[in-house]
This record gives sequence, structure tokens and C-alpha cells, in this order.
Amino acid sequence: IRDSNREITAVMEISLDITQLKRLEREIRKSEEKYYTIFNNIPNAVFVVDSSTMEILDCNQSVKATYGFEKEELLNTSLMSFFEESEREESAEELRNSGTLNQVRHITKDGRTIYVNIRVSPSEYLDREALLITASDITKRLLAEQQLIQASKMTTLGEMSAGVAHELNQPLSVIKTASNY
Repeated sequence: IRDSNREITAVMEISLDITQLKRLEREIRKSEEKYYTIFNNIPNAVFVVDSSTMEILDCNQSVKATYGFEKEELLNTSLMSFFEESEREESAEELRNSGTLNQVRHITKDGRTIYVNIRVSPSEYLDREALLITASDITKRLLAEQQLIQASKMTTLGEMSAGVAHELNQPLSVIKTASNY
């Protein structure tokens, strides 16, 4: 405030307590850090995909271990590129309408075929309708199951061979005993 000589005679100060605002900002920051820690440390590949275009909006670090791609390589590309060309349209429709897809074939960066179980959850991401997609690599499990089935077949074949040998040995044993008399 100035007097008639234009000299400052008083000063007014207005302050606003922003303690609550700062505390809320810290809590939000902690919450985001916790979310990203959980998101990036999930052992399965997780994708956030635009539900209409199937464009990858975000993914976690496990995508590299499963598919061989860096996160930056996948952002803004189509999730459907993991599917074989002939299966893309049908698979996109299944992803939009189904909660689970089992034993789906995917192609990795180096061209290998892997099998994954997919879980889909509708979500929202940055004001867009999105799908939260989790892919579990089951390739090793399927190979182990196939080996177990093969081993089971071999066991059955061995048992059958032993049975046939026994059936052949019975008459031969009688013939041998009779020929000794």
C-alpha cells in the first residue's frame, strides 16, 4: 500500500497452504511406482492393447524374455503380428470377445514358434478402451507332455512285447518238455 507520496507504507501477503496437495502428489507418485514395479516384474508377458486397432500401447519387460523384442520395438505396432498371417483376423475377434485363449501359436522375433495361453481383461488406458492381455509361455510344458506321452507309449509297447513273448514261450515250453519225453 502506498501513501500520497507514492512510498510503500504497508505490505499485504497472501499464502496458501499446499501441504495436503504435496502429500497427495507424493502418494500418487508412490502408487505409480508400485504399479510399474508390479507391472514390470510379472513373469508373464503383459500387453496393454487398443481394443479397436489391436495396437500395443504398453508392455512389460517380460516381453523380451518371451518374444525377444524390446519394449520400444513393439509400441504402436499390432499385437496381431505375433500370429500367423492366416490366423490374424479370427484371433483378433477371439481376443475382443473371449476371456481366454489356450495353446495359441505365436511367432517370436527370431522366427521360432511358441505356444502361449492368453488371458484377456477389458480395461481403460489413457482414456481409451483397451485390453489387458497376459501371455504365458507354455512351450516347455507342452514338449514335456509330449515326451511323457511318448514314454507312456513306449512303456505300453514294452508291456505288450513281454505279453506276446510270454504267450509264445508257453507253447514252446510245452513242446520242449514233450520232446524231452
